[in-house]
Amino acid sequence: MELLPAHVLTSLQTLDPLLEGRSDAEERAPIRPIAECHLHATLAELRPELQDMVQVQQLTGMRPGEVCRLRPDEINRTGDTWLHTPADHKMRHKKRPRIISIGPRAQAILKPRLFQEFCFYGKANQVMSVDDYRDAIHRACKKAGILKWNPNQIRHLYATKVAAAFDTETAKTLLGHKDERVTQIYAERDMRRVHHAARAIG
Repeated sequence: MELLPAHVLTSLQTLDPLLEGRSDAEERAPIRPIAECHLHATLAELRPELQDMVQVQQLTGMRPGEVCRLRPDEINRTGDTWLHTPADHKMRHKKRPRIISIGPRAQAILKPRLFQEFCFYGKANQVMSVDDYRDAIHRACKKAGILKWNPNQIRHLYATKVAAAFDTETAKTLLGHKDERVTQIYAERDMRRVHHAARAIG
């Protein structure tokens, strides 16, 4: 927007990032994967549409916003492993591709939902927002008598499973890691490994 002269940006780019404990900025706790026992307890208190959303997210490692906006016309279903390429995703502004691998168990959940504009809907047949998705999970946690957790913890559970069964590089690739080197690996070298992991986990 040209509100500052270019040399200010150049100067800021030479600074080291803030390190933990070196400023008064609040340090966020690391996001932990949701315990599977808590996940199952929550699922029992959710309506079927939300149960399917949680399970698809658990089987694919999607971000909450990605599962809320999942569109059938953005899913390539020609191979054993489906490939979802969302038009709108977190790193789109940096022109990084996002490819989500969908294995057989997630495919089975999605198949009845492939004949509508979006796979999942909220109230009044509107696309569910991330806030509504999170709030529904919180209400289910309360009914189940467990501490509330957030849907991005499902993604971390998926990462933990993939890393344990394969390796951290495959987990990062399946999650759409922002590291450009990982994106390059996904595009050029490890597609077979990624598809194998997606079929095994999801």
